[in-house]
Parts: sequence; C-alpha cells; structure tokens
Amino acid sequence: MATTKADAAQETISAAETTDLSRYVLILGNFTNLPDVAKLSENYRYIFTPPKESHNWKEAMTGEVRGPFLALEFEKDMYNPDGWMIGSSDDTDRCHLRIDLDVESTWPRLTQFTHRNPLAVIVHGKRGDRKAPPYPEKVRQDRDVCPITVNFGTSSFQAWRLILTSPDETRSYHQRLEKHFKNYFDTMPVFPSIQPLSGPETFAVRFGQNSAVYKREGELSKGTNGTVHRVVEATSRKIYAAKEPYYKASDSGTRLVERFKRLEAGYDKLIELKRPHIVEAVELLLVADNRQLPPWMIMEYIEDSLDSALTHFKGARSLVIVPQFIEAVEFMHAKNCRT
Repeated sequence: MATTKADAAQETISAAETTDLSRYVLILGNFTNLPDVAKLSENYRYIFTPPKESHNWKEAMTGEVRGPFLALEFEKDMYNPDGWMIGSSDDTDRCHLRIDLDVESTWPRLTQFTHRNPLAVIVHGKRGDRKAPPYPEKVRQDRDVCPITVNFGTSSFQAWRLILTSPDETRSYHQRLEKHFKNYFDTMPVFPSIQPLSGPETFAVRFGQNSAVYKREGELSKGTNGTVHRVVEATSRKIYAAKEPYYKASDSGTRLVERFKRLEAGYDKLIELKRPHIVEAVELLLVADNRQLPPWMIMEYIEDSLDSALTHFKGARSLVIVPQFIEAVEFMHAKNCRT
C-alpha cells in the first residue's frame, strides 16, 4: 500500500511524541463526519500525537476525547500573519473562519467569515453551554478554560486550550507568545522613510501617504492613554493633530501590538463616524526605521475645545454650535459609540 505524506508525517510524529506542550496554542479534535481530516489538503502538517505521560493536553475537556488530533503551534505553518485560516482558501471570501490570539487577553479567538451561512459555535463553560455570537469569540469564558464546538452543519469539531501546570512550560509559553506578537507587529505595513532620521528628529517626524511628512510642533493635551501633539505637514504646511500612545523602549511584543490595536480601534471608529461636526481621522502611521517608537494617528486639527468655543461664542453663535454638538452626539450613539 502506498504511503501518503500524511501517513509519513503521522509515523514521524508518533516516533517522537510531543513533550513540550508550551508550543501549542489550540488542539482540534472530536471531528464528526470528517474521517480523513488528517489527510485533507495540508492538514498532515498539523497532526498532534498526545504524550503518553501527560493528561494536561486534554484536561480542559470534560467528555469524550477522540482523535485524530490537529494542533495549532507557535511559528509553524501559519501562512497568514493574521492567524490560521480554516476553509478552502486563505482568501476570506472562501474562508470559513480564522483562529488567532487576542492581544489584550492573549486567549485564542475565532472570527467567522461565512455570514451568509454562519457557523454554530457553542462554548462549553462551567456554567453550561452557550451559543457564541457571530463576531470574534474568545475560546475562554471568565477565568475558565472552556472548550468549544464548531458546527458546519454537516460536520463539526471541538477545540480546546492546553492546561500548563509546569512553571517551565508556562514560562516557555509566555516567551513564545511574546515572540509571536513581536513577529506579528513586524509584519504590519509602514510607509517607508523618505529620508534617514537620527537623534531627536526620530521622535518628532512620521512619514505618511503620498510622501507626506508630519513634524511635531508642540503638545496639545495629555490623556489617560496618550498625548495629542500639534503637527505640521512639511509640504502643504497644513496643521494636524497627532495622537500618540504612551510607550516605553522596553515594551514587550504584546504591549507593542496592544497599544497599536487600541489606536487602530479609535482610528476605525472615527472613519466610521465620518460626518460634519466630528473630528476626522486622516491616517494611522507606524515608524519604519524603529517600530519600537509609538504610532501616530493623524487627525483633523481643531483649534478650540468645546469649552473654549462656548465661552467665546455666546448668544446667537452658541445657538449654532450647540445643535451641531447634539447632532454629532446623537449620530455617535446611533453608531454604538459611547465615548
């Protein structure tokens, strides 16, 4: 009988069973109506052979556990920097779901792409089963490590995290996690530097679209999460505001991605809220020469705050401003933006 790549891979992995569980993000098993799942496409790359001496790999499961098993492993066979794509193509138009790591919680997370025929995702928590909503779902509930079932209709599988009890494995897992996020951060697109920067200029200049060069002129305000600078675009001489999150040169990979994702979420919200009387977002910039430096969100520059505007414009003028403010707030609430 001919030996397939999957058979060869299974024999190799069986001969050297997995002992370092810190390498794994998620285990997939209990496949239904997919008897040859390990032989489909390139799935042989993900075959997981449980170690005989440890049960930690399945402690999150309370019921039956049956193979074959597939495992998602740090730095291995992830062909999209955004995560592992499950479906007939990496193209999200033909991809059923994505599994990645949520940077704030560091938990595995599912994102569905098949909105026309959404998958049924059930989270098996200690308080009972619940159906997950059709948006990014963390494979964890509260502080419990919860397995999930992903049901495609004609087939299904379960996924669960490994429970690490060894201090060495836990430490190794977090080291791999930090490296994962650092590698992810390094794949983010940047606008190339038009000119080399050095010294203080490195902190005060960002390069943007269409050869834009933004130079910091001064500080406008400080908040809980960052500073807003007054910046000028070198060619047009137009004034903008630039929001910069707080940072340290020693920030970990997780922190690098987390602060960018928070800024990106604010940027995306402003793009969604594009409307008169609401500050407009222009672009979101990373530093090409030194990614450790904080990103900038370039925004429309408004010289007056609401307080100063209402102080300066009394009477008839304030009657113009207040309705604009109320209309903007109503629009934000309609878009489910409460801050």
